[in-house]
Amino acid sequence: MAKKLQLRRGTTSQHSSFTGAVGEVTVDTDKKVVVVHDGSTAGGVPLAPSASPTFTGTVVIPNVADLESAVVANTSKVTNVTTNLGATANGTSLTVTSSDGTNASIPAVTTTAWGVMTDEDKVKLDGVETDADVTDATNVTSAGAGMLDVDQTWTKPQRGFISTLTSPNSNTVTIDFDVANNFQMTPTHGCTFDQPLNQTAGQSGSIFLEQGVGAPFGHGWHADYKWTGGTQPPTYSQAVGKVDRIDYIIRANGEVHCVASIDVYG
Repeated sequence: MAKKLQLRRGTTSQHSSFTGAVGEVTVDTDKKVVVVHDGSTAGGVPLAPSASPTFTGTVVIPNVADLESAVVANTSKVTNVTTNLGATANGTSLTVTSSDGTNASIPAVTTTAWGVMTDEDKVKLDGVETDADVTDATNVTSAGAGMLDVDQTWTKPQRGFISTLTSPNSNTVTIDFDVANNFQMTPTHGCTFDQPLNQTAGQSGSIFLEQGVGAPFGHGWHADYKWTGGTQPPTYSQAVGKVDRIDYIIRANGEVHCVASIDVYG
């Protein structure tokens, strides 16, 4: 007749104050695990159960070539272990693919966000030398830009921004040449154009004045604005919607040479 072996047993709380003999084995009835004792450690060393163990210390994974062989046959763990990653690019974005169907798309880099390099970016960088200096014409040209201190032949239109000036209640208008080359305004009363800011020799452009409601208006100009014959435009367009154009070029600080074209539309 078979004999039944029944080991000493107790709850987790009871084990915590029990120190078993060296090699003694007891059973934790709460955790339903075997506890091995060494004669000195209170509570002994509980062995992990085969299902859903909870580890409280450092888990050391064997150094095996295939990690899957060291993981128990749990579906979620096997899926995670065997997932293979790949990458596909279409020239404007990068997609990281996964064998479990969960993919991640990485967009193209912008001036304000991280991302992947596009085909266009790569072409620009192909000719750039190692340790490139942005002042080196070879490297800048390879990046698709043009050096500003050498002769250039532009193959695309270069357009100047037109900044809109407001017609202030104070009747005084101050043009800042650092804002743009070209300016436009629809005066609703006569204005005085005060001394312009940031006058830099060589800058040129146009100032468009369209007569607003209540026209005609006359305007005064600071002495820095220089006119043909030394006199300001004697008259301006006389009707609402008419446009006058002031073309200028800055010869030096304090010398903004101007030519007026009155009633351009006729």
